[in-house]
Amino acid sequence: MRNLKKMNSKQLAYSYKKVFMAGLKYRLQMLLVLCVFIGGVSAVGSVMAPNYNAPKVVLGSSGVTAIVTMASVGNLDEVSAKDSAGNQIGMRVWLIDRKQIDDTQVFPQPNADREVGTIPLKAGEYMHYFDAVNESVKSNGTGEKGDVNVDFNNTLSFIMAGNRIQLMNYLEEYAGRGHIVIWQECGTGVRYIQGSLCKPMTLNSFDRKDDNEGRYVTFTFGNKHWQQPCIYTGEIVQQDPVTIAADATNLAIVSTNGRYNLSVNTGATALATVSGIASSDYGRTITIYGVGGANPTTIADSTTFVLVDGTTWTGNAGSSITFKIHDAETLVEVSRVQTA
Repeated sequence: MRNLKKMNSKQLAYSYKKVFMAGLKYRLQMLLVLCVFIGGVSAVGSVMAPNYNAPKVVLGSSGVTAIVTMASVGNLDEVSAKDSAGNQIGMRVWLIDRKQIDDTQVFPQPNADREVGTIPLKAGEYMHYFDAVNESVKSNGTGEKGDVNVDFNNTLSFIMAGNRIQLMNYLEEYAGRGHIVIWQECGTGVRYIQGSLCKPMTLNSFDRKDDNEGRYVTFTFGNKHWQQPCIYTGEIVQQDPVTIAADATNLAIVSTNGRYNLSVNTGATALATVSGIASSDYGRTITIYGVGGANPTTIADSTTFVLVDGTTWTGNAGSSITFKIHDAETLVEVSRVQTA
């Protein structure tokens, strides 16, 4: 303080200015360090995940990638209690082992409405259901942002009652195996699906009880994938497909079957008409599978077969097309797989 008193006004002003400039220089240096740090993190991220972009969802079996925007999500209104009640979750579960799937066929992808068509199974393979304890099905998913990517974790658990031989055999054979899981909501009848050929739901754990608390087994399936449950509109496969005769131009619907295999034709052939549809068939889906050959069956856009964008489908080997039955004379395309 004695030194300050000895300074004149010019000396004091110069001293304060010098202190201010030193502080400003220090703050600029700290800002530069912060910018370098942020730039370094971005550079590391680009090296570790060079292909990372905004999250995308593949919509539709055509393979077209669509970016999901908030505009496409739209407004989400409040739901009623019946739509959020836990006891709406159903009790029938279909477990499809990955080895049952026909990997020569393209695995169906969800369309824009998150609908998935029939899962292609190998000849002689069928879907088998488990009737779970009422209200025991729990489908949950979490996502948490990490340093670079989002960590997704999906689980599906349910309880099977009893201490049956079939349950013991299943636990011994399928623990740790990958599945595609379909489950049905009891209140609405809507079926959901989770897992794919590449990212199956794995039987990660089970908890078997046989004590004074009860006899039951709790199954827990899971995977780490961004895709959340979709709506399964395909067939619950319980029998072999119907075979459409060679050179046939009419699709004869069988009410108890939703899968149809084409045959190798002797000449140019196109499906043009449909028959055999009952009112009980309205709303259900069917899938037609191509077999190829020199004259593969084609389906053109018409009042009978309403095709997306009016694009003709050709029944090459590995190709398939799924329709929803609209009425007695109209089939509307849901999704397709078109191979060359």
